[in-house]
Amino acid sequence: METPLSSRQINYYNVVEPYLSHGNKPGDREYLAKILKNWSPEVDPDHVIGWALHYAISKRDDVAFQMMIDSGVSVTVRQTQDPGFTPLFAAAQYGTLAMARFFWEQVGPKGRFLPTRNFRPGQLTCLRVAARNGQTDVMAYFLEVWDGWQDEMDRALLDAASAWCDDTVALLLAKASFEPRVVQDALCKSVSRRMILAENPTKRPPTVEEHLCQQRLVCRLIDAGGNPNAEDYLSNEPLINIAASYKDCIGAVIGLLEKGANPNRPGPQGRTALYCLFNQREGMYRRKHHASTDAFRVLLHHGALPDLADDDGETPLHAVARNGTLEQVKLCLSHIQAVRSKRECLESRNSSGESVLDCAKMENDEVSKFLSSHFR
Repeated sequence: METPLSSRQINYYNVVEPYLSHGNKPGDREYLAKILKNWSPEVDPDHVIGWALHYAISKRDDVAFQMMIDSGVSVTVRQTQDPGFTPLFAAAQYGTLAMARFFWEQVGPKGRFLPTRNFRPGQLTCLRVAARNGQTDVMAYFLEVWDGWQDEMDRALLDAASAWCDDTVALLLAKASFEPRVVQDALCKSVSRRMILAENPTKRPPTVEEHLCQQRLVCRLIDAGGNPNAEDYLSNEPLINIAASYKDCIGAVIGLLEKGANPNRPGPQGRTALYCLFNQREGMYRRKHHASTDAFRVLLHHGALPDLADDDGETPLHAVARNGTLEQVKLCLSHIQAVRSKRECLESRNSSGESVLDCAKMENDEVSKFLSSHFR
C-alpha cells in the first residue's frame, strides 16, 4: 500500500518529477545536477529525492546514481510506492552489480532483510529478490561476499523456479546442496505459471525464449533429482497434468516429457494430461480457448491416449470435440488405437450420457458438421 504524500512532499516531488519522466533522453543528468546543486536534507527532510535514486537504479544509470550518492542522498531511503524496497533491494531487482556491491558495503548483512515492523521467519531478503529476477551476477556476489545465507537458499531456489529463472537456479544448484524434497518442490513450482512478483506485477504472455527457459529449467531440476512423474503435494495432480492445464506452460510440458513423464498418468479424477490440455485454466478460472496444437502434438508423440476414459467416462476426445479446432479433432482421431474403431470412440458416452458428437453439437459447430458427415 502506497504512503500518501504530505503537501511538503508534494512540493518537492514537483521539483524531482521532471527527472523521473524523461526516461534516458539527453538532458536528464543535467537536470538532475541542477536539483542536486541546491539539494540537502534540510531542503528535503522527507528525502523525496529517493524517487530519483530509485529511478536511476531502475534505469541502471551508474552515473546518475553516483551523482546522488556523492551529494549525500541516503543509502537506505525506501520506495514510497509498493513494494517499499530499499536501494539494496532495488539493485537486487534490476540494478547493476556495481550498485548492489556499493549498497551491500554500506548496510552489510543486517540490510539483507526487507524492513518490517516485526521480524518474522521467511522474511524477504535481497538474495531472493535477485534470484527471482534473474540477476545472476548480483546473486553470485551476494553468495560470495557473505556466508550466512544457509537459511535463505531453499527459499531463493523456490522463488527462482517459480519465476522461471533458469540461470539463477543453475547458480544455486552449483553453489549449494539441497534436500530432495526442496528440489522436488522447486520442480512443482517450475511447471506451473510464472510467479507474478510483488516488485513486477505486470502480467504479460511469455515469449518464445521464456518458454524455452521454462523447458531448460524443468530439465535442469529433474537432472538435479526431481521426479517428473511425481504429483503436486497440494492438488495431488501429476506434474504433467498441471503443466498441460495452463496455456502458457508448453515449455514445462516438453521438458517433462523429454525427461520421461508418463502422459497417461491419471489424476485424482482419472483425467490425463491430454484431457487437461483442452480444459485449460486462465488464473483461477477455466476459460474456453483453443489449446496449443504444438503441445497437443508433443503429447500424442509421447504416447498420450485420446480414448482413455476418466472416472466419469469422459475421454480426451470428448474434450477435444468440445473445445478443440477441426485440425485438432482430426489429429486426435488419427491417433486412436487400432483395437477400437473411430466410430466406437465417438459413440462412447460419459456419465451424463453424452457422446463425443453430442459434445461437439453443444459447443463446436464446425467439428459437429465434420463428425456428422464422416461418421454416420
